[in-house]
Amino acid sequence: MKEYVVLGRFSLPTNAHLEFLTKLKKYGKVKVGIARYFFEDKEVLTPSLPLTGYERGEVFRNYGFPTFFFDFYKPYLSYFGKFIRVKNQILSNLSPNSLIITRVWSHYFLLKATGFDKVKLLKREGVSGTKVRGMIYEEILTGEKTNWEKYVPKETQELVRKNLKRFKRFAFSKDLTLKLFDFKIPFKGLI
Repeated sequence: MKEYVVLGRFSLPTNAHLEFLTKLKKYGKVKVGIARYFFEDKEVLTPSLPLTGYERGEVFRNYGFPTFFFDFYKPYLSYFGKFIRVKNQILSNLSPNSLIITRVWSHYFLLKATGFDKVKLLKREGVSGTKVRGMIYEEILTGEKTNWEKYVPKETQELVRKNLKRFKRFAFSKDLTLKLFDFKIPFKGLI
């Protein structure tokens, strides 16, 4: 049976993510690989990455999608030259007939450049986690309803409500994330 491994940050799991994974599931097994960033053994959260890897994975696991993590430790920029550290984490979660799926061109390029031969780039569809996060922060800042809930599953809604204090703090914070070739990397631990 074919196995699809979808890699990403999945900063805020959305209905679009689940719809995409459900479509893939018609053709074979699906696993979700989630990126996490660590600084001094503590997971880094930012306004653009407000949920922990475990929290993000929990949403996918609730829908029957097994998850695994691939972790970046300070200094993150060193991974561009030595992606092998993360490559081994990903490889240990692949079977011989796995196909890696990404929806980000820079991730596709990095995977191909580091020797992954079974990689496919697919188009993003639906409302992104970035858009939904913006709606959540706008609602917090203005007090006006944005209806962000209609774009995420109930598990993500519950996580936002459970961590509302964190989201409020991030709504009023500057996002200390560097966007480099479509990779969003936290400044804390960058070099």
